[in-house]
Amino acid sequence: MPLSFTRNDLGDSNFSGCEVADIKNGDIKTALEKATRIGFDFIACSLDGDDAFYRRNRRRRRRSGEASRSSSEEDDGDFIQRPCDFQLTAESWSSRVVAVSAFGCPGDYYEHFKGGKNKKHGTCETMCRKLEEDLSYASHLNLHAVIIRTYRPRFDDDVRSAFETFDEAVSSREENDIEKVRGDMNSFREHALMKCARVVNAHFEDSMVNSTRVWLEFDSVDDDSYAIWQKFRAACHGHENLGICIRNAGVYEPVLEKSSAANHLNGLDFESARRDKERDVANVTGLLGKMCAYEMVPRDDASWDYSKWFAEPVKCVCVDTFCFTPNKHQYPVLPKKMQEFLSECFKRDIQVILASGDEYVKNPNVDKDTPLEDIQFHESTRGTHTTQSSLEWSNEDHPMKEYFRYIAHLFENVPPLSEQEVIERDYRDKVQAPLQPLADNLESATYEVFEKDDSKYDAYEDAIELALLDIKDTVSDIIRVAVVGAGRGPLVKATINAAVKASVSNRLKVYVVEKNPNAVHTLRHRAQSENWADVNAEIFHSDGRIWEAPEKCDVLVSELLGSFGDNELSPECLDGAQRCLKPETGISIPQEYTSYLAPMTGAAVHQACSSTVSRDLDLKAKETPHVVKLYRHHLLDEAREVFTFKHPRRISSKENTGKAYSRNERHAVIAFTLKDKCATLHGFAGYFDALLYKSSRAKKSVNCSIHLPTHTRNKDTNELMFSWFPIFFPIDMPIDMRSKDPQSPNEIILRVWRCVSSSAVWYEWQCECGGQSTRVFNAKGRSSKKASIFSSSIATIKRTNTSRLACTSSKSSSCDNAKLSRANFVRVSIPSMLLLISPNAANAAEELMKHNEQASTFYQDWPNAQPSDIIAFVTQKATRGDPKSILHAMDLFWSFYPTYNLGKVKQEILRDVERECKPIKLIEFGTFLGYSAIATMDESRENGTLEDPEFLLVCVEAEPLHAEVAVTLLEYAGFDETKVKVITGSANASVPEVKRLLKGQVADQVFMDHCKPCLKPDLVSLEEAGMIQKGTVVIADNVIYPGAPDFLAYLDANGYTTELKEAPFEYDRSVWDKSWTKKDDAVSVSVKL
Repeated sequence: MPLSFTRNDLGDSNFSGCEVADIKNGDIKTALEKATRIGFDFIACSLDGDDAFYRRNRRRRRRSGEASRSSSEEDDGDFIQRPCDFQLTAESWSSRVVAVSAFGCPGDYYEHFKGGKNKKHGTCETMCRKLEEDLSYASHLNLHAVIIRTYRPRFDDDVRSAFETFDEAVSSREENDIEKVRGDMNSFREHALMKCARVVNAHFEDSMVNSTRVWLEFDSVDDDSYAIWQKFRAACHGHENLGICIRNAGVYEPVLEKSSAANHLNGLDFESARRDKERDVANVTGLLGKMCAYEMVPRDDASWDYSKWFAEPVKCVCVDTFCFTPNKHQYPVLPKKMQEFLSECFKRDIQVILASGDEYVKNPNVDKDTPLEDIQFHESTRGTHTTQSSLEWSNEDHPMKEYFRYIAHLFENVPPLSEQEVIERDYRDKVQAPLQPLADNLESATYEVFEKDDSKYDAYEDAIELALLDIKDTVSDIIRVAVVGAGRGPLVKATINAAVKASVSNRLKVYVVEKNPNAVHTLRHRAQSENWADVNAEIFHSDGRIWEAPEKCDVLVSELLGSFGDNELSPECLDGAQRCLKPETGISIPQEYTSYLAPMTGAAVHQACSSTVSRDLDLKAKETPHVVKLYRHHLLDEAREVFTFKHPRRISSKENTGKAYSRNERHAVIAFTLKDKCATLHGFAGYFDALLYKSSRAKKSVNCSIHLPTHTRNKDTNELMFSWFPIFFPIDMPIDMRSKDPQSPNEIILRVWRCVSSSAVWYEWQCECGGQSTRVFNAKGRSSKKASIFSSSIATIKRTNTSRLACTSSKSSSCDNAKLSRANFVRVSIPSMLLLISPNAANAAEELMKHNEQASTFYQDWPNAQPSDIIAFVTQKATRGDPKSILHAMDLFWSFYPTYNLGKVKQEILRDVERECKPIKLIEFGTFLGYSAIATMDESRENGTLEDPEFLLVCVEAEPLHAEVAVTLLEYAGFDETKVKVITGSANASVPEVKRLLKGQVADQVFMDHCKPCLKPDLVSLEEAGMIQKGTVVIADNVIYPGAPDFLAYLDANGYTTELKEAPFEYDRSVWDKSWTKKDDAVSVSVKL
């Protein structure tokens, strides 16, 4: 049961667990039932019936006659009692049980420290063997995770032999040197954990068991613990299934008080003069702790700053009951600092585990006002009674009830996410390729997201108003403003509003320039509906770099900035567009922008930049700057300036050397000083700060920034501007840095190059830190570059590909201009552009001429092609009843009208799978126009499965118009609705109807080629509907580009065996766009085990 049924904005942190220290006779089923009865979702427990972590309980059972093993069995180190896997279903094991490993238990430490009689638990080999067995059995049960405790366990006060052992160990020393004792224990601890890392790494390397995660538990978050995490992570190659569990916020320590338990120690004095020394002894040997009769409180010098740890993969936090204190009503509550810590955890999808069962040794919350039954419970669990009390854990008397309710109360009180945070939540730490507005035409949905950011357009409106006020008296006639890259018109609206405020709207002339033909349609509609004719607006369908203004302009407005300021070719675009400005007085908005970089720790982001498909893809991913909404990250130093660009650029005669592109090259060397003594470098976070306009008259400036100190905020809500996420420059391998001398902190030297050639722009970077020097990343732009042509050849087409439309023009003339522009662009501009960069110009020219002859005919017949036009095209080019000719015609149509399609390569992958598996019941999500459905039906006809009376393919398409096209083309191919059915609706909502059509039977094959973020939830919906069982084949397209990492992770973690079949991304725009490069992609083929 979740902590809250009303909060669905905090992800997995809505689910909590209960740690059960002692499970009687290995009865995990009963323990789980007791815990879930009051609301816990899972339990954490040992899988070892002889777990030395809870050896006190085993001894007590043996004394009370409950031990079932003989002494010979106990001495047999090879015998380990495991819980029976018949107790729970496979689903319950994998989702409701987390194992706690016995590695590094108290016995391991004091037996080693003693160096004497019995080393059964003290040798690393035995410890590692037991850990290996724990991991093996956890994988056998497909448990979600195994927790390994890395902290120094403390001995309990219930067994006299533990203290006698320590006494012998100390007395056997020649010098009673506490610091030496401490050093020996820490040395052995680190040695043992490195042995442990080797076992864990072997576990991860075994592809059959790597779905079971491993979480290291720390009870301290100091630099020593972080150093252990660094070494452990490095030994496991930073595996994605390695995580962290923090116990009790990592700040609690024992309070030394004299008690009856102290009488167990021989020869140790508890006088005040030795109090400090004894505390050191306690820390070294573990004589005190949560298993003792002493109180645990936060350290006075505790640091509650977890930013560095939250940048690592913290998966859960464990809270013991001694962290609670009773309020005036005797209900358990947490200190304010602990409340804030848990609140931050909830925001980061970190789950909470409450300690229960025999963790109650002596609880400081038990006082004279506590009900008698609670005291009896605590006493019974401490073992002071001769027989252990067996309380029925019901909703009324479960000892963890009030603790659970309090945690649920804290969860409910986490401030709700704002609308902006809800939108950003799905983007947190998810890497994206930077937008390429020069290469790609943005979709309407993308424009819509950006247009919701009022803070950006408010800033632009203020900047334009200042500029108009500065020039209104110096410009005697019409004030001309060019909006370059107008999109769907928000900057045009901001310009008009600014003109009204500046009282110059009657003198305003606006040139609206946009290269995206689809956005131009929106601009025309908006011009009519908002009466842009009042400001003499003219719309130009053109690339701003080659656009020729009818008259020189006073102001140039653009929002071509990228997350790093210049990473989306803003300098190159504005350098080209500035010729529309008046030479001496023209104003550019923005006037100036500066990029910034800061070193950072961010395991989640770095992991997202990795690829397991191939080394080439992994290299490319780690040499590509990614746009990312940084969330779980930690900056190691303040961001420093990198590059600055100013516009309009006043080019001097010395700069004008004939290489128009050379002036935007940059090189910077930046030195950072680490704030942390112990840190990990995963890469560099990039930001920008743009000066939109600075008024010398008003002594005022307007900025637009994502640089942290100056981040632009919304005037009304004070929320941060979200149009740009930061950019992340990764390094291939994390670099661990540790400084032993606080006076000599670590330093990072970063070198960054902005490289410009005649056809592309790219970044290279290299750093030195921690005594290591990395290679130069993205050398010569081998993995990531922005294509851009700077050549006089463009001038030959600049008039041809420019469509001009005044807002007062007739509707018919606009259509004629649009049609002429499109046809001429294909015939003229494509060859002249591509020949500039073709390695074999003759062959490329011949190929393009042939294609353009066909394209000319195509666009004369379909000047404004729509998806539905494919029906008429196919009926002209293909033969009825011949699926292969229909598929060929569809491929030909898409070569002129680029859109998403399966393509020939992926079609063969789909056919190969179907040829091998011969499915009878098939489901397809994302049918679009029916291409993959026709290929599937054709293959079924060839392999004979179509003749099976039970054969049925159910296709789901969200768009009704597309579904109608698919039905028509399937019928034209000769397949009727008795064998293939097309239904309209979203995949998730259509699952019940799909199940009905398949008569409740299990699907043999599922092909998913729809919305990529929907792949995982829709697969889960099919599983929950019982339509996916053992043997079902699940095929998904575009799992690498655009990508579906959460879907692939779900497959790996939930009993699927998956193979990725590499194939290029099918949406090929190379005949349209000179800068387009083919994208690496893959089709995943998975089988449910």
